[in-house]
Amino acid sequence: MNTVDYGPYITAMKQADCCMFWFVPFHTLQFINQYSQYGFKMPLVQGGCTTLIVQNLKALGDKALNLISCSAYDAYVKGPDVKNWVDRWVKLHGNKADKDGRYPYDAGGTAMYSAVTIILQAIQSTKGDTTPAVFRAALKNGKFKTPWGQVSFSDDRVGVGNAYIMKIIKDGNTYIPTDVYKYENVVRSEPASAKDAAPKM
Repeated sequence: MNTVDYGPYITAMKQADCCMFWFVPFHTLQFINQYSQYGFKMPLVQGGCTTLIVQNLKALGDKALNLISCSAYDAYVKGPDVKNWVDRWVKLHGNKADKDGRYPYDAGGTAMYSAVTIILQAIQSTKGDTTPAVFRAALKNGKFKTPWGQVSFSDDRVGVGNAYIMKIIKDGNTYIPTDVYKYENVVRSEPASAKDAAPKM
């Protein structure tokens, strides 16, 4: 995270089925630009999340095409519930500049929206009782509606819901993510069977 030159790492790569990475947005831009400059063609997979907003994708252009990532909450997931939510957002904030949130580009913001929605539904189910024991039980036993599908919680209080595989495509002159696959009822934590299963680097 404290480097801006990925050349030594990129040139040391060996051919593989894909190149998986995770960086915050600035480093993602730097990495993809250098990856392209060095002529690598392995498909890019952003592990764990999506950090590139539309302005970043515009800056990357064709270098971003076919990048794969995943998201539980994204404004570009296809479906009527997400579309209705986006339309309502744009109606409320359409007079703002892009940088001020005219469109819900940021997956972090959509996740926060879902979290608050879940909390409000839990409070509604308890008729306003936010006593810790009552509220914990409401969260543990509830099934909560979000634009991205139902969310519930496991016995370990880990979220369970849909996960979407996102792919960067070109729509006219714009580069956008779109969902290409949906996993339903995913427990959003590492299963015990996978703990320490990755090879040591």
